[in-house]
Amino acid sequence: MFPYLFDGDYVLGKAIRRGEKLFPGECIELLHPDYGSIIKTVSSVQNGKIKVTGRSKLSSETDQIGQLPIHCAVTRIIWRISFSGIKRLY
Repeated sequence: MFPYLFDGDYVLGKAIRRGEKLFPGECIELLHPDYGSIIKTVSSVQNGKIKVTGRSKLSSETDQIGQLPIHCAVTRIIWRISFSGIKRLY
């Protein structure tokens, strides 16, 4: 998630409850069946599925990650804590 997150950063988030809406641009943690726990940005939400993207050029491609059921989104990332201080992400 560079340039938003760096090695050694901590994030604080809020659990996403069943039925809560997700919006494009939000930073979320999701549980991917192949990649495990990853942090991505929501690019679209349609028919109970989400598409996500990374913000780094080194990130996995959106097509590689695929569309996922909305229940794979587990945490809405709100704060980043780094050596330079605390920053609100959403």
